[in-house]
Formats: sequence, C-alpha cells, structure tokens
Amino acid sequence: MPAVPAPKAPGAAKLTPMMRQYLELKQAHPDCILLFRLGDFYEMFFEDAEVASRELEITLTSREKGENAVPMCGVPWHSAKGYIARLVERGYKVAICEQVEDPREAKGIVRREVVQVITPGLVTDTEMIEAKEAQYLAAVVPGRRAVGFAYADVTTGAFRIGEVRTWEELADELGRIGPREVLVPDGEEVPAAWPRGVEVTPRPAEEFDRRRARKALREHLAGADLAGYGVDDLGEGIRAAAAVLAYVAANYPSALANLRDVGRHASGAHLVLDETTLRNLEVFTTISGGRREGTLVHLLDRTRTPMGGRCLREWVAFPLRDVEAIRRRQEAVGELVRRGDTRQRIREALKQVYDVGRLAGKVAMGTANARDLVALRSSLETL
Repeated sequence: MPAVPAPKAPGAAKLTPMMRQYLELKQAHPDCILLFRLGDFYEMFFEDAEVASRELEITLTSREKGENAVPMCGVPWHSAKGYIARLVERGYKVAICEQVEDPREAKGIVRREVVQVITPGLVTDTEMIEAKEAQYLAAVVPGRRAVGFAYADVTTGAFRIGEVRTWEELADELGRIGPREVLVPDGEEVPAAWPRGVEVTPRPAEEFDRRRARKALREHLAGADLAGYGVDDLGEGIRAAAAVLAYVAANYPSALANLRDVGRHASGAHLVLDETTLRNLEVFTTISGGRREGTLVHLLDRTRTPMGGRCLREWVAFPLRDVEAIRRRQEAVGELVRRGDTRQRIREALKQVYDVGRLAGKVAMGTANARDLVALRSSLETL
C-alpha cells in the first residue's frame, strides 16, 4: 500500500485552531489520506494534498504565501465518492473526517471526528464496488502445523475461517476467494507464490495473538461456543479471524454489527483450481487489463440479481466434488430447463429484486437511508 508522508507543519505558534485540529486527526491516522470536511468540501493539506493532486489530477493551491504556505486541494462532498474510489483503487487508505456538531451551536471551532477509514478491503459504499463480486477483507497467519486464514465481506456479513498446510495452498485459496486486501503479521515475509493485485497490509503481531484470539472471537459472537459454528478446531484460523475483527473495529466499528455469524471454509469439499490456472484460463479476470468483461464467468453470467452473480462466481471458483451434491444441483437446473414458463416468470419477478444482502448489511451498520429501506421492503415482498 503506498505510503503517505507525514505532514511538515509550521510552528505551533503559527497554527490556526482549525489547522491544529487537522494535525491532531492526521497524527492519529498517519498512514491515511485525510479528507477533512470544511463546509461543502473535503479538504486535504500538506503532503496529503500533494499526493491527491497528483493522483486525482486536481489543482493544488495554498492557504498562504511564502514560508508559511500550506499546500491544499479539495473535492466537493457531493461528488467525493468517485475521487475516494480512485484513491483506494491505487492502494491508498482514506480517512473520512466529518463535522459532528452543528456549526451554529459550536462554541469555538466545530468538532470533527474521523468516522470511517476506507481501505481496499473495507469499501462499503455500493456505488464504489462491483455489484456481482464480493468485497472480501482477509487475514493470514502461519502457525505450528498450518497456515490460518479468515475472510469477511462487511457489506454482506459473510465471514469464514479456514486452514491449509502450506503457503502455496494458501495462495490457491486466496486466488479463488479473491480478497481485495490481506492482513499479515508485521514483519511476516509474503511468499513469491502470492495472488497478483492483492493489497497486503501489515498489522501488529498482538492482533494475531493466540491467547487473545479465541476470547475475542467468542466475545464478538456474544459468548457462543465456537464448536457450534464448526470452527473450534481451527486454532490458526481463529487467530486470523481475530485480526479481521480488530482491523474492522479500528477502521469502521459500526461494520462489526454485520459480522454476526461465522462459518468454516471447507476447501476439501471442492475441486482445487490453483491460482495459476484461474489466471491463465481467464476465469475471473483477463490477463490483459485485469477486466471482468471477456472472462469465463462474464460469459456464463445470465443472473438477474447481484446475489445471483456473486453465487455464480463462488460456484465457479469452488466446483463441487460430492456426487450427490452435484446431482442435486443438476436436477434443480434440469427442472428449470424443462419448465421454461416457470423459469421465465421467476426471471421476470427477479427484475424487481434489489441487492438484499447488501441492503440488509446497511441496516445492520446503521447506514441505510429511506430509499434503501423501500428497496429492501419491495424485494422481500417479491421474494
């Protein structure tokens, strides 16, 4: 992930109250580009402004002249999503700082807080992500007898834990899962056999601590017995899961409310497709340009809803091995092929169904607006 240089601020005596507030927030998020809300704009200062001006191709200005000049640039708050998406696509972390009190009621400078940190694995705005693809944040940690991993999509609530024997097997699993960002213990060397284009984020080793991990996961699940989720024996995977939870808590705490269930990643139940095969056969992304259009899954995809598109991708990534499970799936498909009138009615009805998984996620995170609630009600009535 690209580094963001620390700001070179003028002397404390020359700082305005607003600039002192900015620097305090920036000090708390030194690895992020800080979008600082001022009225109808998000402003960036010092090195953040220089980086954003270069990456976003926007004008770099200055608050003052001479030796006290402070580089700055800004984007309108109502169109900020596109700019944020471009920064995240380039691997930057973006901290969103909002005014958290009414300026008319403020005594002195308006109070501001960082309300969300957006990273490649924690993009939650549905306008900034591909509807038919999962938005996974993963964590990996090597152990004594296995390599543990966990991955979660905070937009849908999917959360799974698994283990493999080697780093090479892990690379294959990650190639099929397709995470946007992977957390690793600080100082851990990432092997050469690693999926391309995945952002790697080092995290403090204590977030993977074996003794704390099981307790942290149980507390998050309201004290539930992990055996009931089928993950109790995955010691290294539990360490990775705890790191995922710690990262979400540090950057977007309200998203934890949407991770209230956890499941086991059962890699042995599926045919193994290694990362090299998926890449060379252009199953999910093209070799040239890394696009979805022109891939096998794009050719196969005739789904009506985002949930169907994500389900299809998972089915392609994890082909069944169990004969009975394959037969049941074939029988279901065969039934719809034979009953064309029923299939057509279902397809027509699904046109009225929105992304229920992500709409429900917005409700859990407290970010749903009136339009989202209407869409969710309409979808549930149709289903």
